[in-house]
Amino acid sequence: MTMSGYGTNAGEMAGAASSIGGLANRVDELKGKLTASAVTAADFGRANAASASAYQTGLANLASWVAAHAKGMRDFADRLNRSKGGYEWAEGSSSADLNRAGGR
Repeated sequence: MTMSGYGTNAGEMAGAASSIGGLANRVDELKGKLTASAVTAADFGRANAASASAYQTGLANLASWVAAHAKGMRDFADRLNRSKGGYEWAEGSSSADLNRAGGR
């Protein structure tokens, strides 16, 4: 559908949404790697053991941010899919109007 010099392609919108959703799954895998860290206070050595809790907190924060990013990606993909449906409806409606008016 083309309006005011802009074009849309529902198939491309669906493809982009699918790609973004797939990437969101890969981002979620990163979250799992962050939360699965096996680093303990002992790994910091006696002199730096106090830093271990800040390190663990930092990893938990990063995992939370990664999860939020993946959620945002999925939300965007869902919005693309919903928008695609609106463009398909408008195109179908316009086509039906044209056919009723005797056009092709």
